[in-house]
Amino acid sequence: AEIDEVVFDKTGTLTTGVAVLETVPSDHDLMLAAGLAAGSSHPLSRALCAAAAERGLTPVAVQDVAEVAGCGVTASLDRVSLRLGRPEWVAPDRTASDRSEVWLQRGTDAPVVFAFSEQLRPDAAACVA
Repeated sequence: AEIDEVVFDKTGTLTTGVAVLETVPSDHDLMLAAGLAAGSSHPLSRALCAAAAERGLTPVAVQDVAEVAGCGVTASLDRVSLRLGRPEWVAPDRTASDRSEVWLQRGTDAPVVFAFSEQLRPDAAACVA
């Protein structure tokens, strides 16, 4: 009777915990993103790699891959720096939406946005109730 607010960590509590890629700017962008994501265990990285595999696309082989904890992945391709990760880390001067997104940036090009969704668990409504 005294509780007036409840906060949920939705992933795995209210959703299945499996991210699904909803927007793909182009096959080439997906292959490049999958190349960076291949070495990461982050759920959104796994979703990028799964989406590329489902489309029969081979990830681009990138060099100098390094994971930056809490931010994303850096790499290079033909001496061009690449970043894949949190919008505010990839392009701090731009505004992200409220969706689950991963941004990809090549050099100083405008970032490419990959948006994700998750399915609600069948018992989500009962859990909230």
